[in-house]
Amino acid sequence: LPHQLASVALLDADTYCVLDCATELQRALGKMNSMQFVAASRTGARRLAGRTPSGGARLSIPPRSEGINSGVLVLNLTVFRAFAAIMCPEAPWWVCVLRKAPRGYRSVGGDQSVWNQLILSYPHVWL
Repeated sequence: LPHQLASVALLDADTYCVLDCATELQRALGKMNSMQFVAASRTGARRLAGRTPSGGARLSIPPRSEGINSGVLVLNLTVFRAFAAIMCPEAPWWVCVLRKAPRGYRSVGGDQSVWNQLILSYPHVWL
């Protein structure tokens, strides 16, 4: 993202804002403290509930949220860039985030897995 941007809202391609959406995203940005740089909603992440007789995965939605949904992210880029420069000066920030992931989860399975590992490792950055 251009360095002149201080903040941004990132939306999935299948997501759009209606009515006062932009105002709500701006309000989330204003609620962040000096260490927070990402606002996102919780998601109903799925867990492996078992296997089907043929060996396929049977997934369940847990009773409470297990992470964030990266379909709508509000980022304070000024704070994010400062955090990334300190946390991971030798590589892109997401590389260092994935290094902290448990074995078996160290490859990018999509942006949501990277964001979830970020807030798992650094919960103070999330509003």
